[in-house]
Amino acid sequence: MIEIIKLSIQENNGQKMIGVRYQKDGQAQPFVIFHYSDLDSPTGNVELKVAVKSYLNLGGG
Repeated sequence: MIEIIKLSIQENNGQKMIGVRYQKDGQAQPFVIFHYSDLDSPTGNVELKVAVKSYLNLGGG
């Protein structure tokens, strides 16, 4: 299970970026940064993307 500890959204050169600090199964994970547009991508850490969408109430889980 993923728990979002801190999430930030920033704009960089016209593109929104998401920064996430989280825990998975109680273990701290490295800070992750990805493009906001990647939230809908079926590749990468899909479990984290679903958790982020849920955290932001975007219907991810």
